[in-house]
Amino acid sequence: MAQPPYDSSTRNLAFSDLAHIFHTNNPPNPPEAVALQREVDVLAPLVLGLRAQLREAEERFLLCKAALSPTRRLPQEILGQIINFVLDTLKGKERRTSLIQFGQVCHSWNTAAHDPSHRAGETLVLSDRNSLHTAEAIEARFKNAGDFPRTVTLQGDGCICGDPGRRKDWVSCDCDWRAAIASFIHRSTAIQRLVITQLSFRCFANLLESHGGKSIAESGAWLSIQSMDLVLRSFGRTLKPTGFRVFDFFDLPPSLSLLSLNLPPPPANVTTGLVFNPHTLANLTSLSVRCTWDTPDILRTLQHCRNLQSLFLDYDESPQSWNDDIKDAYLPSLRTLDIIMGKASASSRVLPHLVLPALSDLRLIPSLQHFTSDSIYFDAQRFVDALRQKMEGDILDILSRIRSVRLLDIDGDFDLFDVDAFLQFVIVRWRPSLNECYLGAARSTGALKAIVFEYSDWKLAEDYFFKFAKQQWQYEQASATIDLLQESYGVIVDRVFLSNRE
Repeated sequence: MAQPPYDSSTRNLAFSDLAHIFHTNNPPNPPEAVALQREVDVLAPLVLGLRAQLREAEERFLLCKAALSPTRRLPQEILGQIINFVLDTLKGKERRTSLIQFGQVCHSWNTAAHDPSHRAGETLVLSDRNSLHTAEAIEARFKNAGDFPRTVTLQGDGCICGDPGRRKDWVSCDCDWRAAIASFIHRSTAIQRLVITQLSFRCFANLLESHGGKSIAESGAWLSIQSMDLVLRSFGRTLKPTGFRVFDFFDLPPSLSLLSLNLPPPPANVTTGLVFNPHTLANLTSLSVRCTWDTPDILRTLQHCRNLQSLFLDYDESPQSWNDDIKDAYLPSLRTLDIIMGKASASSRVLPHLVLPALSDLRLIPSLQHFTSDSIYFDAQRFVDALRQKMEGDILDILSRIRSVRLLDIDGDFDLFDVDAFLQFVIVRWRPSLNECYLGAARSTGALKAIVFEYSDWKLAEDYFFKFAKQQWQYEQASATIDLLQESYGVIVDRVFLSNRE
């Protein structure tokens, strides 16, 4: 039978009386003995029940601790993959909730849960098209997302205030949302990545100065941003038909390690320039620049980016302003270089000005004429002969440190592989005074490590290969060509995809 709950009102002796009896040598009198026995009868089953609950709690504690012990010793990379696997099975709000719960398990899990590789709950979008027009409303939205939104995206349509020709006359935007955003950044906690999409550069500048005359560049949250994407659609309203416009990014956070700039086209008959803080550029490890106009300021900017590991350049036209009058950019740590050019010969103007001793992956995405969408032709023998002719004499291997070459057209599909067009990208600029050959690579005697041809539709590509492999004589002919590549230049052809035509 279950014991009744312990009730101190059933006692006939006060604790002071019990203490007195316990500390004296006199045995309790009969009434006291009856009261003590009653106390024992009530407390005995209660103590036994509490001991059983304690043992069960200790067992659960030890089991939980034993279960967590191996996971605490897991490398962060493996633990992060496990978390990503679980999150991929969830959707929407469940993903963010689960991510928060992962972070509450223990310190190591919290570290893994906050890893930037996780996609769940990483973005918080604040737009001037919704009802968030006060700093308090924005801050509440931020807090409701927990401490996991690594990316804050600000989407604004801009305004028409101020004179874009005279920055000192630019007035703060009267948009409540933009003022609220500035106030929020001033008093916000750290933001890892900030994405700003504005109608114009002028509105972006107004955003920086729209909090009571103070620049948000002075706030702690701004100074701790590690990654930033700026998407600007125009410079701003132009009152004068001609003049000089400067994209002044001097106040970007010095803590940045990743920067992406999508620059707008300048107004007609207007000269444009770029201004950066050299200390900010020196801290960058990744830089992406997209623009439609020619300026030597991009090359001058790269001269300060000594710690860059990845560079992405997207030009519509060939940069005619990159000439021998400008000092080359020496990027000792750069390993990956992506170049998208509107003209097939544009890269040959860019590459000679980049000295890249650590380059390991060069991705050229030219806008070649697209002949057909269902076939890929690669004449390996012609490629070898062209390289041999190109490298005659004392000219060093122009692709000495490149491990892979990937050629795609501007739409992401493959074109006919045109060796002559390809060699326009590898024009050598010989410098007798330095006795070195530059093509984005320092002097080296190593050979091209690999040529990789990829196709966006892997199943279709495999079909091409199998159809080709069934024709024995074609396969033998290709094998001989591939062997020639390896024997002559140490080139390893990983994959060759051929036409599906019989």
